[in-house]
Amino acid sequence: MSAFGSATVFEQRIAPRVPGVTMHIRFEMFLDRQDVIARIGKAKAKTLSRLGLTLMHMARRSIKKQGLAKPQLKVQRDNPGVTLAQLTQRSDLSARTRTQVLKRLAEVRNPKHSTAGSPPFTHTGFLRDSILFGYDARTESVVIGSGRPKSAWLASLHEFGGFQTMRAWAYVPQTSGSWRTGLLAWKRLNEAPKNQDRWAPTRLRETRPYPARPFMGATLHNAIRSGRIPSEFRNMVRVGGLG
Repeated sequence: MSAFGSATVFEQRIAPRVPGVTMHIRFEMFLDRQDVIARIGKAKAKTLSRLGLTLMHMARRSIKKQGLAKPQLKVQRDNPGVTLAQLTQRSDLSARTRTQVLKRLAEVRNPKHSTAGSPPFTHTGFLRDSILFGYDARTESVVIGSGRPKSAWLASLHEFGGFQTMRAWAYVPQTSGSWRTGLLAWKRLNEAPKNQDRWAPTRLRETRPYPARPFMGATLHNAIRSGRIPSEFRNMVRVGGLG
């Protein structure tokens, strides 16, 4: 062992096709162990980070957008600040555009749920955008999942299923100060709407069952089945001068 590395010796005894003659061939390869270890560490970190990024995008794409999470319609972009409900009152819309607006408005007012066992839908983009990844140099591992504290409970509920108690909040317009009939927002018991001055808590509570709609486990399974994970580690470290 030297300060630069170690010499690894391979000796092979060969019996040639010449009677009474034996040959010994000696190979010596210089191996800088610290350099190899450092290269493997860097390559592993790079590979895991690239894999984390790939799985993050796969998980996000598995959560389909609905309602407000979808990109705005062209008519919305052309009329900033105008709501979908207000657009339905316009008489200058084409039949095709009106159909698009009505369909989008129906998605917002009556959000649909994905089939149990399949990845959930996102109606605001919050859950989808919360999926992040991070490389931990201490444990030499990568973690992919919901990276926001406010969305962790929702991600866990969708991934594994369970029950959640919700409380209804009634919308109170600022102009009249009275409740608007039929407009309720359901929040967890320890949560409140963003604009609390426009919402009032009610005594209505519901404990709702949520079937499992896994998206992280399904993403990992699909990545393994497709060979994406093994392919990321293939030829992770190349040794110069060989092959």
